Amino acid sequence: MRKVVLVTIILASVAFPYNTVLGNRGTFRVYSGACEDMGMLTIDLNAFGTMMNIDSVVAPDTLSTSAQLTEVLPYVALSFTPWHYLEFSLWGHGRYATFGNYTSSTAELYNDLGLSVKGGVPIYFNEARESYFAPGIDGFAYMEGIGSNVFGFGGRGLMTFRFDWLGIHLNGGYEYLTGSTSPGYVLTGVGLEVWPFSFAGLIVDGTARIPQDSLSQFTNFLYVTPGLRLGFGGRVVKFNVNLGCELEPMQTPFRWHALAGFGLGFDLMPTAEGYINGIVVDKVTQKPVAEAKICIEGHPGIDTYITGTDGRFSVGYPEGTFFLVAEHPDYVPTRTGSELIELEAGTVMLELAPITGGATVVGTVADAVNNAPIQAVIHFVSITVDTVLSSFKSDAVSGYYRAVVPAGTYRVDVQAAGYKKTHKSMILEDADEVVVDFKLERVAPQTPPPPIAFRSIYFGRGEAGLSPQDYAPLKEAVSVLKAHPEVKVQLRGYTDSVGDVASNQKLSLRRAQSVRDFLASNGIAPDRIKVVGYGESNPRGDNRTLTGRDLNRRVDIVVM
Repeated sequence: MRKVVLVTIILASVAFPYNTVLGNRGTFRVYSGACEDMGMLTIDLNAFGTMMNIDSVVAPDTLSTSAQLTEVLPYVALSFTPWHYLEFSLWGHGRYATFGNYTSSTAELYNDLGLSVKGGVPIYFNEARESYFAPGIDGFAYMEGIGSNVFGFGGRGLMTFRFDWLGIHLNGGYEYLTGSTSPGYVLTGVGLEVWPFSFAGLIVDGTARIPQDSLSQFTNFLYVTPGLRLGFGGRVVKFNVNLGCELEPMQTPFRWHALAGFGLGFDLMPTAEGYINGIVVDKVTQKPVAEAKICIEGHPGIDTYITGTDGRFSVGYPEGTFFLVAEHPDYVPTRTGSELIELEAGTVMLELAPITGGATVVGTVADAVNNAPIQAVIHFVSITVDTVLSSFKSDAVSGYYRAVVPAGTYRVDVQAAGYKKTHKSMILEDADEVVVDFKLERVAPQTPPPPIAFRSIYFGRGEAGLSPQDYAPLKEAVSVLKAHPEVKVQLRGYTDSVGDVASNQKLSLRRAQSVRDFLASNGIAPDRIKVVGYGESNPRGDNRTLTGRDLNRRVDIVVM
């Protein structure tokens, strides 16, 4: 049951508005110039259905002049994106229809079976708001009827304009069908999508497949499909529901098809950028620990993660220093600092020590003046090794806490926002049950000093040396550091994604060292400077664009 709840939460977290009937981004039948995210495998199941009265469509001796048509046209598509700019789709289109009082019927299953290959590159106006235009091209080939000798092939040009909640798609191309009475078909399409809500959008498109020798009567081949799309999803799993109605406004009699279907996507190559990924294991057996609670201490806006049977987790990577906390009722909690996570490049293994015996400490944390309950963090610091062995939180409503720790000698530190830190010493034996209350005194409000910020230093492709345009921000940094001798900084070097990971990590470290040498040569003590190389991780811009790669080749000067 817990897994079902977790999957539901993930699916409801972010909109997924992009699958078409054939599995590519866009509207129902109009493709987008942008491909899916790299590694995305998408499955789409959609069906058109018609039940209506039509005039005579077969010989009078077979069907009366007015009869009922019942028609179902299923679409199945499977697409995969091995690279951000390239997408492959395998699709099938079937048909089942009955005419009149079932005096005549036809059944065609997967009448069309085809493959399409799409390439497209989004060029961003505003990446944060998903505003871009994306030119692309799509090539396709299919067999009309399994085992038949009739084949179709062709291509279309694609163009997409997206401005946050609005998307416009333009398609135009040509198709040739062997054995057709027409030499070929001109393909056109215009799609519009409007997303007033993150989970629901209005979609309409108009398409036409016009015989080359009937271009002047193009309206006879027009299809218009308005509809609604509901989209849900997270980073790894995405889901949408399609509801619409395909209209043939120029046909006599007027024809329409109701549309219903869904799309399901799985990211087979999820990126680790911006997330902390890892696994929680039992310290003794090294087996995964299920139902462990993973959170970022002091960052309530980052969702808590509950591990599954494989013990794996993924949580947001906040800025600045922080602690990654892992808790489980049967284990001693752990806290892992951001410095260690940075050294491990955002991928960590957390070992939880099982609770066997030990001592139990309970109590409350309250305001020293009015006894109001306080949510505080209680650290049990082992005096013998001077490290935090376990950490606990008191309840925000009652101030109550309960801690189970191994026997030992501890300094118990208690701290809460807006209060002075306090501590008590304890000697605990196995099976001890101790009640210890803490009273905290408020600290006088202080005006925080103005934040110190430094400009980033940017580098050319493959370069680690400083150029003349870097001297201005570096001299500013020297002036600030001399004015604040108590400040220490960390120089964080980065690269773009061009090249292999190992070479980029070394290059990022050399860039940071170049900045350190400049600061040291201008009077900044080396012990105030820490140098770290992060390679191509934590990009500031989109590595798919030239501008984005320029932003990623940099050194950030961060106050420690």
